[in-house]
Amino acid sequence: PRDLLVEVPGHGPARINSALVAGGPDLLVQTIKENFGIEVNHYASIDFEGARKIGDAVGGLSFDFQYPTRDLRSGFNIAEPGCHTLDGQGLLAFVRSRHLETEKSPGKWEIDRGYDLSRMARQEQVVLAALATFSRLDASDPVGTAQFVDAVVENVELDSTFDRAAMLQLFRDVAGSEIRDVRFAYEERVTDSGAAVLVPVRDQFYDAALHLFSE
Repeated sequence: PRDLLVEVPGHGPARINSALVAGGPDLLVQTIKENFGIEVNHYASIDFEGARKIGDAVGGLSFDFQYPTRDLRSGFNIAEPGCHTLDGQGLLAFVRSRHLETEKSPGKWEIDRGYDLSRMARQEQVVLAALATFSRLDASDPVGTAQFVDAVVENVELDSTFDRAAMLQLFRDVAGSEIRDVRFAYEERVTDSGAAVLVPVRDQFYDAALHLFSE
């Protein structure tokens, strides 16, 4: 979570997203390594416009909605329940949503109180769906695969060791593998300056989660 409280090298205790703001991807990588012992081999950074273009490049992604769903602030709107294919703009509104509402009974909209944590879950949904779509493209549509990789290369900031061939191989490797959802617990706290942060709970589950990165 972006509000996770960590030690940012040279800056002291701060939210983890402040590392990216203060020193770019290199400082964020250093922060992750020093706080969690995780070696980061590569990084990729994407902006909103890039996310929209990549969503369009794969022909959109399909999701099943049990209820009418909307976010008046991000512009996301599903008027009828069922399976809907979201284009790039729809995907962008979906993953940016922090005030998602569902109409579980006529005229009564219930807001999702998960806010940023729920938004992270939706982003994970989209990433997994994109990988599944890429896996199908890779098997049957070399032109579609090339369009997707081109959209990634053109719209994603990569570290200097990545090129188009490396990106294609990475997606091939990840798309066919099992993806594990690993989490550790955290507590909500307020700092002396009044900032709301999340503090990791360093228990056996925390240790087990981090151990997976060293296997």
